[in-house]
Amino acid sequence: MKGMRVLTLRYVINLMSPTAVTSTHGYRGMTYTTVSDYLLGSVVRGALLTAMLNEGLITEESLTREARRPRHYVTPALYAPHDLSDVIPFGNVAFAHALSYKFKVRDEVLSFGIGKLLERLRSGKGVLDALSELIFETSISLDVRAYSGALKDQASVFACSAEARGVSGSTIVRDGGAWRVVKPPKGIYVENAVERSRGSAAHGALYAYEYLEPGSRFAGLIFVREDSELRDAVSTLAGSCINVRIGRGLGRGFGIARLCLNELTLPEGMVGEQLIRGGGEEHVVIYSASPTFTLDPGPRPVKEGDEVTLKVFDNVLAEAKVLAVIGRSVIKHYGWSYRTGLPKLPIKALAPGTLLVAKLRAKAGGSSTHLETPLVITDEFSSQGFNIVAVLTKDFIGGEA
Repeated sequence: MKGMRVLTLRYVINLMSPTAVTSTHGYRGMTYTTVSDYLLGSVVRGALLTAMLNEGLITEESLTREARRPRHYVTPALYAPHDLSDVIPFGNVAFAHALSYKFKVRDEVLSFGIGKLLERLRSGKGVLDALSELIFETSISLDVRAYSGALKDQASVFACSAEARGVSGSTIVRDGGAWRVVKPPKGIYVENAVERSRGSAAHGALYAYEYLEPGSRFAGLIFVREDSELRDAVSTLAGSCINVRIGRGLGRGFGIARLCLNELTLPEGMVGEQLIRGGGEEHVVIYSASPTFTLDPGPRPVKEGDEVTLKVFDNVLAEAKVLAVIGRSVIKHYGWSYRTGLPKLPIKALAPGTLLVAKLRAKAGGSSTHLETPLVITDEFSSQGFNIVAVLTKDFIGGEA
């Protein structure tokens, strides 16, 4: 990508009405639950491109060409509470990774320690032995601290290993030097199906939707290469806002939102490494900043033994062999394209926040490659909000025990 400039934009979505982005049937099949901590990149991309098409900012032919050869990628939109003044997606708001946890009595998110895990791996330990040793030693340390502290403050006993719970995949924000979990407000909309022949309520056909409350705010990043068909349209929109529609129930007033775009220079302290070192092999942890899958031949979650290519657009940076997957949560994504009127390919993927322990091999030549962003991709599905990752050699969550 030498000489190829990439436009980095932050998008902020403000929900103007209740919004239902459904995922699965919930309790007794009555309630459709909503994806609440984040909006899929594919949902954001579809809403933005449809709005730009309706506003005449881009043509159908340009969209078709971009779909065939994507030169952009879109991260998921993370929930960003309004008390967070300057939102930097994957800077001060991110997904909690699979080695993070918190106590019931404290807001702070802690980590078992990615750096400590890598130290053990580099000393020659296997992944399972290194991980087991790390968790055991951390648990002992927490218990000693909790029970000795209980002599002065009884509440300290609730900061022991038995009270720790994983928060992998939750949206977390950095508040000062610490991270905390945040959740958007939700409501439930109850409806009864209509029996068309009588024009009245169908017996026993009550259903409900969870929805995100109006006023909720979400933010993410869009990277657009200068030869992208979208370049002129997003440049025109930068510094302004556009109305978009998201999710279900659009005909009933759901899903009205305002999407604002502005150019962004990524600051220091972003999640991931800015530099992939050339030469030799090294153990790293790959952090899923979006749902992550591979084709085999259809979409399936990445698993142990897979080879993953890390790149920024067409620029291949490194190859990584997956040694282990930490965090087994899998999401299923089904979609429908309003533009083409066709169903999208069903996708099963590792949930955001999953960690891949991998052996990294830099690309041939061994020279260091500076990235415009620490968020890299594995294939062209990143244009639809999938397979966006970051390479970690240290933990971005502080407070390792």
